[in-house]
Amino acid sequence: MSGSGTWNEGLFDCYVDPKLCCLQIFCPCLVLGYVGGAMGEDKKKSCIAYFIPLYNLYCVYKLRDSVKKQKSIEGEGSIQSWLFVICCTFCSLNQMARETESGPYGSSMARE
Repeated sequence: MSGSGTWNEGLFDCYVDPKLCCLQIFCPCLVLGYVGGAMGEDKKKSCIAYFIPLYNLYCVYKLRDSVKKQKSIEGEGSIQSWLFVICCTFCSLNQMARETESGPYGSSMARE
């Protein structure tokens, strides 16, 4: 929902989509690649970035910032975003994938 001002689902709603949750548990680099692709980044580079320590957190943060700007999500500052990415990388990445409806399942990842 573009321009909604808030995330469609909460940070800890990781298990709303069981397929995405399983994919992220077993192959989180793919989820980062799908979100990167949805935001106009190269999917392969985003996927590979997951394996580079510290740089992967930076990439997740930059993607989170891009999603917030594209979807006009307000009320989450830079420090809060960094805390979400550092402390809850799994949940943060999962939330971004659901927000952008990106992944191998396409729009079926959206909440029904």
